[in-house]
Amino acid sequence: MGLGGLFERAPEAGNEIQMRPYQTGAIQAVKDERKKGINRTLLVLATGLGKTTIFSEFTRQRATRGQRVLILAHRDELIEQAVRRLKDQCGIIAGVEMGQQKHMGQQVIVASVATVGRSGSDRPAGWRPDIIITDEAHHASSKTYMNVYRRFGVFEGNCFHLGVTATDYRLDNKPLSGTEKAVFESVAYRYGIVEGIRDGFLCDVRCQIIESGFSLKGVRSTAGDYNQKQLAEVMDTSSMNAQSLDIWESRAKDRRTIVFCSSVLHAQHMAAIWNERGYRAGVVHGETHPQERRETLRQFGTGELQVVCNMGVLTEGFDAPGIDCVYLLRPTQSWSLFVQMVGRGLRIAPGKKDCLVLDVTEEAGTRSLATKPTLAAVADLPSGADISKTGLKEAALTWNGLTDEQKRHLANRTFDFGRLSEYVRDIDLLAALETPDWMLEVTRLKWVPVFHQHGEAYRVGCGNNRDTGDRRRITVAPNALGAFDLRVDEGDRMIYHETRETAEAAVRVAEDFVEQRWNWVFGFASRDSKWLVDKATPKQVAFIRKKLPKDSTLDPARMTKGQASAWMTAYFEGNSQ
Repeated sequence: MGLGGLFERAPEAGNEIQMRPYQTGAIQAVKDERKKGINRTLLVLATGLGKTTIFSEFTRQRATRGQRVLILAHRDELIEQAVRRLKDQCGIIAGVEMGQQKHMGQQVIVASVATVGRSGSDRPAGWRPDIIITDEAHHASSKTYMNVYRRFGVFEGNCFHLGVTATDYRLDNKPLSGTEKAVFESVAYRYGIVEGIRDGFLCDVRCQIIESGFSLKGVRSTAGDYNQKQLAEVMDTSSMNAQSLDIWESRAKDRRTIVFCSSVLHAQHMAAIWNERGYRAGVVHGETHPQERRETLRQFGTGELQVVCNMGVLTEGFDAPGIDCVYLLRPTQSWSLFVQMVGRGLRIAPGKKDCLVLDVTEEAGTRSLATKPTLAAVADLPSGADISKTGLKEAALTWNGLTDEQKRHLANRTFDFGRLSEYVRDIDLLAALETPDWMLEVTRLKWVPVFHQHGEAYRVGCGNNRDTGDRRRITVAPNALGAFDLRVDEGDRMIYHETRETAEAAVRVAEDFVEQRWNWVFGFASRDSKWLVDKATPKQVAFIRKKLPKDSTLDPARMTKGQASAWMTAYFEGNSQ
């Protein structure tokens, strides 16, 4: 097929936008998937990284080869954005298939999925695509999209399908790829928030999770998220709205703010309160007249309005780089929706230092951080990590520098990245109390490292003498001559002593001693003893809590009996600091 009507100017003039390395890499990754026989693939890039730029360039390349491209979107703004970008970036005059607008035989068509995906639709009439591109592809599993894919034989391999999205999860939290019934077969390329911030293409972002006085207990879930009506009843109250504005005033009153509300009335009520307090706020929602919406967003973009409250319309297809505060007054269980909301504030702009995300959540104890979408979790950090002071860039760099052991201990707990060194110190203390790896080859006993004037020593507790109550213990410690002493003590009395050239040899002697004289010790002092992994006892927890330094982040209640016992052994030997 020829290129008549495709280009407004010469094809070589189309690449006026300089493609970034990751954008070029994304297109190459799609080509690589096609070579492998993959027919349905995804590009996952954080909001603000130019997904429209990428699929426009991919469209230009395919159209230049004579292929027909159908671009699907579900909102007027996304359709207008795609048509404009194809023209400005690539010189392509695309047809539009939406409502009363119909294509004129163009090689590239941008279509409303509501128009072409309704049951029984034959639009775009007399035209079949070679490639379908789905913008905001986290919607791709919905019925109207699936009608289009089935009609053009996507699942039979008759048409190549490329999806672009900021999140490869559906709105109901089910994956878009990787399962037999998934819409896409693979993720061709992924470039996320952390990478974008690291490379200077997105602004840094901080997040404050603010516990408020409401509770979502009893709010049902519908299609993977909170029931909208019930959620609004919780969030849109006079006391909650006043508190929400107080929170914003104390943290972000000088920032240009986009607010995500729980209902249309909630958005209207919040905008009214902002205006009553002397701030300039506008409101947009699905029922706002298009002309009024454009004017409100224009004023917000120029700074005439400091705040815009919205319900369900500014999660996609809206770009205002000057936004430096995202206010989440719409709790969600949907990771996809959360990513879309946060993404509104990630674009870089002159004079913009970072973006502050205010995530208002329910009172403590009524939610699970393991399942709640958080900015930290989106960036593959622990959900409970507080990044309000450090910012996402520093937090990610710091996290990547931790050992696997440190990450494991932090993974399921809440902690402040600003105090990470204190947490790591306490984690490393616990790790230091573990039996050294070299010992695992030569002993069955649970040895604990302890302080010694000539270097690291090791001790294993052997219970008490039943008659006297004296504590029994075996110690392997370096001496002043560089050899290692083995001591067996009962109370204040040394009852056995030998010297060996190496710590390993001394440990082997200790193992023989226990086998010959105190064989019953293996029943409780073996490193495989089941009691070691039980939760620490209340007495252990109370003792350790009393002895810990005031600035310690260690939580004894999270310890095992084995860890608590090792800590107490080290403490009694002067090694608790």
